[in-house]
Amino acid sequence: MTIRQPNAYMQSSLFAVTVAAKIGRECLKQWINYVVFF
Repeated sequence: MTIRQPNAYMQSSLFAVTVAAKIGRECLKQWINYVVFF
């Protein structure tokens, strides 16, 4: 087990959280538009 493994895990999980936040933000925008129009 190397020292770089936790760092790579942190980077990949941080990347996953960032992607999930972007997708969630887009979904939230569409949901707000849906609620405003109806």
